[in-house]
Amino acid sequence: MTSQQQRAAIYARISSDLSQEAAGVRRQIEACRELAAQENYEIVNVYQDNDISAMNARKLRPGFEGLMAEVTRGRLDAVLVWQTSRLVRSRPDRARVIETFREASTSIVPVKGPRMDLTSAYGRLITDLMTTFDTAESEVKSERVIAAAAQRAADGRPASKLGFGWRKGADGAYEVDPGEAEVVKRIINDVRAEVPLRAICRALNAEKVPLPRSGVAWQPVTVRSLVLRASNVAQRVHHIGRPTEVFYEARWPPLVDTRAWEEACAVLKSPDRFTRVQRGAPRKWLLSYGVGVCGVCDGPLRGKAMKDGRTPARPTYQCDRRGCVSRGLLQVDESVRAAVIARLSQPDVVAGVEAALARRQDDDGAAASKLKNVEVKLEDAAVLYSNGTITALQLATISDSLVPERNRLAALMPTSAPSGLSAVLAAAGGIEAVWDVATVVERHALLEELGACVTILPTGGGRFKPATLTVEFAF
Repeated sequence: MTSQQQRAAIYARISSDLSQEAAGVRRQIEACRELAAQENYEIVNVYQDNDISAMNARKLRPGFEGLMAEVTRGRLDAVLVWQTSRLVRSRPDRARVIETFREASTSIVPVKGPRMDLTSAYGRLITDLMTTFDTAESEVKSERVIAAAAQRAADGRPASKLGFGWRKGADGAYEVDPGEAEVVKRIINDVRAEVPLRAICRALNAEKVPLPRSGVAWQPVTVRSLVLRASNVAQRVHHIGRPTEVFYEARWPPLVDTRAWEEACAVLKSPDRFTRVQRGAPRKWLLSYGVGVCGVCDGPLRGKAMKDGRTPARPTYQCDRRGCVSRGLLQVDESVRAAVIARLSQPDVVAGVEAALARRQDDDGAAASKLKNVEVKLEDAAVLYSNGTITALQLATISDSLVPERNRLAALMPTSAPSGLSAVLAAAGGIEAVWDVATVVERHALLEELGACVTILPTGGGRFKPATLTVEFAF
């Protein structure tokens, strides 16, 4: 590095990369390198986030966080980007970047746009204004997409391909696929008769019935998802699983009778079918029922050993409510381990957790009372359904609203697992050694003390992506 050269890093990002080839970020990096050569910058590091949106500040961008850490340490004179929108899209990130770069005397140098000196008030003003337009551009686009999706739902059109049970006719409209429709009817009737899902799968696999999607065998989660689709009765659902959920009449023919579908849904959603870890029973999975949640429907995760008939069992975490997500257990647990070690390495954690544990003892009695009330309501709903006072769909709606609250309250109840976070932090050999020799029960108890929430987000397939896993701590 000559005396005139300044130290710089390159940051590149693209929101959507369906091919997963990272061609977009490579083009951005090449353009930044050309600018660095022209402006006499020494590139000391390159950070990138491929296939990750920057609109949600709570969504982890590994490359962005690495860049921010290097800026915070005062190691960079400038950060080169293709456009400011590649670095900042959300309001929280904008404020964070402006303040962090100001303190570190780091400039933003876009390939397309003026250099931004954040050490001056005028430079911060220009940066704020330009990145505000970037945010507005994304928000306006998002509003258009949301409005179009809402109109599509109100028109009764599917969000994407309709799926198993239908096919497109000569006129382009959806029509019933007789063979697939018979499979759906059969499954729904079996569920109404309370045939176990695994038994249904065994029969379908033995008969070599084609699968709804790629795979080698029918699985209970596949059967469950197939049954619970409102599209089976020509209903289009918008904002499924949200407080703003709404149903519209669909533009495709139904596969089954509405009453039969409601009865099958009631069977699958019945509180009696809910599986939970028994108090005092050995815990097998680190994140099941309590710490891990589905990033789509907020349902609990369950552990499962997957077998495809060709390879040894591969343990995974799956969404237990709708099967929205599935991720390899080993990669997830390793990511959680790294996050816990990083959190416990911070000096403020001990005092914060111990104070929170003291407060939590005062809340246990209130939570136990609320849990009892919710369980009584679930029992009352089951009695009303058995008496014919409410319909199967009403029972399912009541269950959907109460079961998540019951699960949340149950997770708050004190367990017999050991606490002793202070002892873990003080143990000889370091935090890593303590975690590695701990049992699953002990590790889970530690996650609870930290107020951990592990969210698994959907992915487009392929290899494990750390960005699709978020680990948040209350302490």
